[in-house]
Amino acid sequence: MSATAEQIPQSRLSARKRDVLAGAFTWLSAFYVVSMIFLGLHLYHGAWSSVRTLGFAAPTPRPLHRRIALAVAAIVWLGFTLVPFGVIAGLIR
Repeated sequence: MSATAEQIPQSRLSARKRDVLAGAFTWLSAFYVVSMIFLGLHLYHGAWSSVRTLGFAAPTPRPLHRRIALAVAAIVWLGFTLVPFGVIAGLIR
């Protein structure tokens, strides 16, 4: 799935340039999604480490703070990742 040439304004670009940009958008979107995966991992680690550093997390076999850190990272990751998927799917123009 990639952005179609119709999604790029025709007034400023030739058909060939629109096709090239549509293909580049697919690669940029893939790079963006992979980058967001690493951002999510970074946020998870940061949220969990900050809780541990501040002394709020006691060592337990099932820590709640780890789940909260995972939820925060997942919500931020999902929010940022939905944008390129929405554009590729044609839901956002």
